[in-house]
Amino acid sequence: MNFKFFEHRGVEEPKQEKFKQEELKPKVEAEFKPIIACLINDNERVDPQTEKTLYLIKKDGQSIDYYANKNFYELNNMRNSGKQTYVVSECNDKDKYSKRYCNCTGVILVGKDKNSNKQISFMSHQDPWKFLTNKKEEFTKDIIESIKKIKNETNEKSIDAIIFGGNAGNDEYKNSIKLLGDIITKELNFEPTVMTGPNMNSWDGPTNVYFDTQNRRLYIERPPQESEHNENYLPSELEEKSTKW
Repeated sequence: MNFKFFEHRGVEEPKQEKFKQEELKPKVEAEFKPIIACLINDNERVDPQTEKTLYLIKKDGQSIDYYANKNFYELNNMRNSGKQTYVVSECNDKDKYSKRYCNCTGVILVGKDKNSNKQISFMSHQDPWKFLTNKKEEFTKDIIESIKKIKNETNEKSIDAIIFGGNAGNDEYKNSIKLLGDIITKELNFEPTVMTGPNMNSWDGPTNVYFDTQNRRLYIERPPQESEHNENYLPSELEEKSTKW
């Protein structure tokens, strides 16, 4: 099995192999626990423990189904503005997963609940063709409301935020990262980490994402890429980073 765990925001543990950029954000209080991500090549078999974890996330977790209908979103208290526009999950302590990020990008926020001390999170799945154009106002309102809910219900020092997904590294991808980065930075006063570059081999398959909320473990499954497409970065580094794609 050929994958790497990587970290961000400058936290030193655990000691898995890191991506090249290690000091993305300043040192923070001990209460903060970063999201740790595992990048999985979709043409390789995972180890038994990872296989079990992914099985349990799909079995017991919440599906953030971008391709579902209005009834599904209403039943699961998800924010949405029409079929295949965007979906933002409920903020809760469940594991979450979403499949077939093709052109779409996603966001995860997680924090430690003030009352239960459990981790709570939300995940999104949005199409740049929609949320950057005619659905921009609605999407911005919905994603900010979800961010504020995490802020209100958790210790702010415990919050982490990431961006992922997208393909081709084109203007739609770049504008998507810029908008998401601007929104999150304004609300949280720190830049979210973009966990990988775009899926440059999307014709071989989309990106699937699985999140273990309580352990803050993210699993990104997509076709094999050149190493520079797998590097994490900050939205403010987008233009420099994109020269390698």
